[in-house]
Amino acid sequence: MVKATRPFVIIGTPGDRRVTLFQEALAGLDLPPASVIAYADLLENCVDLDAAIPRDAIVRIESPGKDWAVNRALALRGKERCYSLSTELDFPSLDQAGDYIPSWAWYRGFCTMLEHPQVLQLRRSDLVWMNHIPDIRLMFDKDACSKYLLKHHMTLPRSSAKSFDPNENDTIWFARYMLKARYGSSGTGIVAVQKAERRGQIEERLHTTLALKEDKLINTRHIRQIMGINALHTDVAIQHWLQCELITSEPWIPKATLPGGVFDLRIVMIAGRMRHIVVRVSKSPITNLHLLNTRGDFEEVRRRLSDAAWHRIEETCEQVAALFPNSLYMGIDLLITATWNKHYVLEVNAFGDLLPNLLHEGEDTYTAEIREILKRA
Repeated sequence: MVKATRPFVIIGTPGDRRVTLFQEALAGLDLPPASVIAYADLLENCVDLDAAIPRDAIVRIESPGKDWAVNRALALRGKERCYSLSTELDFPSLDQAGDYIPSWAWYRGFCTMLEHPQVLQLRRSDLVWMNHIPDIRLMFDKDACSKYLLKHHMTLPRSSAKSFDPNENDTIWFARYMLKARYGSSGTGIVAVQKAERRGQIEERLHTTLALKEDKLINTRHIRQIMGINALHTDVAIQHWLQCELITSEPWIPKATLPGGVFDLRIVMIAGRMRHIVVRVSKSPITNLHLLNTRGDFEEVRRRLSDAAWHRIEETCEQVAALFPNSLYMGIDLLITATWNKHYVLEVNAFGDLLPNLLHEGEDTYTAEIREILKRA
C-alpha cells in the first residue's frame, strides 16, 4: 500500500485503454481512482478546469487515444489555425472513422487545446505535473525534436534529414531512406524507400501502411510492399499522402536482426532511469507493435551486445531523459545497427509508455510512474 496525500487527475479519454490501465495501477496500490477530464469536454469548453482540478492534485496529460470524434475535432480545429497550410495541402473530408487525419492539422489542434487559457491558468504552484506541455509539443514535432537533440550532441539518423518535396527530383537522395509525417505517431504514414538502378532505370521497393479504401486514404495495420519503376510517384495512396501531409525524410539505416526479422527498442524512461524495454521485431523496416509485429527476446539482445555497447546505450537514454527534466516519463525508440556496434535515437515519444503486460522490477509502467511521482510530490 502506498500512502498518498494528493488526488490524481487525468486529462484524457474516459474508457480509453491508457486511462483504464492507469486507473488499474492506482487500484493496485490501494489509491483512489483519478478523476478524468475528457478531451471532448475541453473541446466543447464545457468544463471549468480550475474548479475540476482539486488543490494539490497530481495531473497527467494522456494521449486522446483512438477516439475518432476527438481526433477529428482536433484536426478540424488545427486546420482553422493553419490558414496557409490549409490552402497549400489537400485536406480529407473526414466523413467516417478510419479516414486519414493529416498529422499537421491534428498537431496544431492538439497544441491549440493545450494552449487554451484555461489550461495555461493551471500553472498553479500547488499542482504536480507528470508531464510537461512544452515537452509534449516538442516531442510530437519530429523536426524540432531532432534539432533539439542534435544541438545536445545526440546521435540520430536525422543528422542528414531534410524536408521532402514530392515535386523535386530526389534521385540524388539516399538509396535507402524513410519518409515520415512530421507530426505523426504510432507508425502513421511511413514509407520506407529502397532504390536500385536496373537497365538504366531506377526501380523502387516501398514499404508502407498507407492504402486506399473506396478512393479514400487510410492508415492500415498491414504493411504493403510495392515494387516498380518510379513507384513512389505512381502509387495512388502514397500520392494522396504526399499531397495532404508535411513530410520529413531521413536515411534508412539497416537494423540489427533477431530470429523473426529486424528489430529496434522502445525504452521507457521514468525519473531519468531506464526501466521498461520492449524489443519490436518485424519482417519489414516498420517495427511498431500495433502493426501486427511481435515482441522479441530482450535477453537475447543483451547477450549479443557487449557490456561496453550496452553501457553506451544506457548513457544515451539517460542523456536524452535529462534534456526533458520536467517530464517524469517518455518513450525512446532506439535503433541498433546491423553490425551491432552502433545505435541511434529514432524518436522520443511523449505518450510512449503504453506497454501492457511488461514488468520491470515487478511493476508495470503506470505503477512505476505513480510511485515515482509520489516521491517527487
